[in-house]
Amino acid sequence: MKKCKINTFGLVMCMLICACTNEVHQQKQPFAKKEQKLTQQVDKLKKQLQQNTTQFAKEKQKLTEQVNQLNKQLQEKNTQFAKEKQKLTEQLVQQQTQKTESRIKELENKIELWRTKSKKFVKLAVKYRKQYQKLKSQYKHQKNNTPRNASVRSNSSLTAEDYSMLRSNSSRSEVNLSPVVQRNVGNQRRGIVNRQREFSKPPYNTERYDFINENKFIHVADDPRSTLSVDVDTASYTNIRRFINQNQMPPKDAVRIEEMINYFNYHYLPPQNDQPFATAIEVGRCLWNEKHRLVRIAIKGKEVKNRPPSNLVFLIDVSGSMSSHKKLPLLVKSLEYLTNNLNQNDKVAIVVYAGAAGLVLPPTMGNNKYEITSALRSLKAGGSTNGGQGIELAYKMAEQNFIDGGINRVVLATDGDFNVGIVHGTLIRYVKEKAKSNIYLSVLGFGRGNYQDSFLEKLTNEANGNYFYIDNFNEAKKVFGKQLAGTLVTIAKDVKIQVEFNPQNVSSYRLIGYENRILSHQDFNNDKKDAGDIGAGHSFTAFYEVVPKNDAQPLVDPLKYQKKKTTSVYTNELMTVKLRYKEPQGTTSKLISKPVENKLEKLSNSFIFASAVTSFGMLLRDSKYKAKMTYDFVLELAESSDIDDQEKREFIQLVKKAKQISR
Repeated sequence: MKKCKINTFGLVMCMLICACTNEVHQQKQPFAKKEQKLTQQVDKLKKQLQQNTTQFAKEKQKLTEQVNQLNKQLQEKNTQFAKEKQKLTEQLVQQQTQKTESRIKELENKIELWRTKSKKFVKLAVKYRKQYQKLKSQYKHQKNNTPRNASVRSNSSLTAEDYSMLRSNSSRSEVNLSPVVQRNVGNQRRGIVNRQREFSKPPYNTERYDFINENKFIHVADDPRSTLSVDVDTASYTNIRRFINQNQMPPKDAVRIEEMINYFNYHYLPPQNDQPFATAIEVGRCLWNEKHRLVRIAIKGKEVKNRPPSNLVFLIDVSGSMSSHKKLPLLVKSLEYLTNNLNQNDKVAIVVYAGAAGLVLPPTMGNNKYEITSALRSLKAGGSTNGGQGIELAYKMAEQNFIDGGINRVVLATDGDFNVGIVHGTLIRYVKEKAKSNIYLSVLGFGRGNYQDSFLEKLTNEANGNYFYIDNFNEAKKVFGKQLAGTLVTIAKDVKIQVEFNPQNVSSYRLIGYENRILSHQDFNNDKKDAGDIGAGHSFTAFYEVVPKNDAQPLVDPLKYQKKKTTSVYTNELMTVKLRYKEPQGTTSKLISKPVENKLEKLSNSFIFASAVTSFGMLLRDSKYKAKMTYDFVLELAESSDIDDQEKREFIQLVKKAKQISR
């Protein structure tokens, strides 16, 4: 019975479980369908998303390629535009340059034309003025010895055409014709023929010198720096000597004080190391103004024992203006002396110019002295002066025979009277451009009467050359003998000096001379700016006249509205001297800096003699800063310097002669 109950219970339980299972299965079945449906929807969305992502990536890649292509096209357009812009700019600059050069050349040709006309007119005016004086004298004599009603006959050679020419040029001349001369011309117009007498051609002087605006005192508060290019030329001193030896005082602007000072040898100490030059600075009392100080900056170039091989081109003026015995004959003798100091390592060519240029001697070895001297002695003067064509040919010969590491130099010998060919401005630009090719220029000036110092000095400065005036054979022997290495060998180029004065100890200062060698302050550090060169063994001297701070009466008033400068902490320094230079073949400058102590030193004999030369120059220029200078004062300084050599004895005699002439 019990067993039957248990089975029945189990059966019931099984039935219940089955019923529950069926019910759960029935309830779960709709959810499974929904889940399956949702899964399908999700799969479908994933598939669509994947398709959309792929399509987006393709579109993105396509757009990126389009953007890159557009950027490339834009870059090409920009490059093309830049090239076209540069091309147009270059064309515009070229057109403007050509137009400017054409205008400059046109103006220079006009200037040269008027210069030639003016020179001819001056000669004619002088001639007619002389004739007028003689005519006037004859007229007075005839008037005193001829009856009142008799007609006066003149011996003047003035023609009606000459009178018309003078009338047409009267606005450009101060020459006036007297009524007597005008009446004589009127007689010629009316057919009255006068007997003519030959008159000797009067002497005339057409020498040219640039105006020199003397350096003034500068207040340190306004500008504490002074910047200049070195200059070792000596032409002015020998030219002054020529005037005084001819019993004439030189023109004021022929006196360049720096060239007078640099003519003499002060026996400065040479450099002790590998430096190209040594510097020495001396501070002393100013001998012509006890309240002031005088600062001497000295440079001494190193000597060269073994001169490098030389490639020399003698460029010789054989025009008609060189016929004087003090010109071409002295020139030939001078260059013969130079030839005797050359050797088998040197080469010489000779180019001449008059109406045209020509090669007289092709490059010849220096030991063939007979050939060179024979070519020199064959030269004759005659014709006009086409110096521009000659210089072009000379530089061409120097370039064709260029010696690497050697001396390459054109030696120009002339009176400077270029009257045909390239005009002065173009010629100066030409030699300035050629100086960049390391072909240097030496200029030898000769003669008097038409000597063109103004042009020759400009030419030398722009060509980075050296400039000498040869007034006698002894000067030629000095330039081409004792100083041959300095004349030919450059040991440092583009040498510049900048002095900064201490405002705590200096009130004002003045650079004596070097008026045409002043540089702007920014040019000191600019290696592209040309400056002077120093030759082997050359000496350079510059004087600054300094007004100390405690001077009660400064020569320059300070600016009223300018802010005061800060006080220097270097109380024991008077100034600082800086020098820049380049090696002969270099392009980058080197710097030397030296502070100068604020103390007076015992004056050396060379300092005293250089002060005497400076004083003489200031007297000749009639400087407003000469104070109470006299020729006796100059003589006293020179004689007290205790220096005895031929050049300094000659200087003393020159001062004595100038004293006599000036009375």
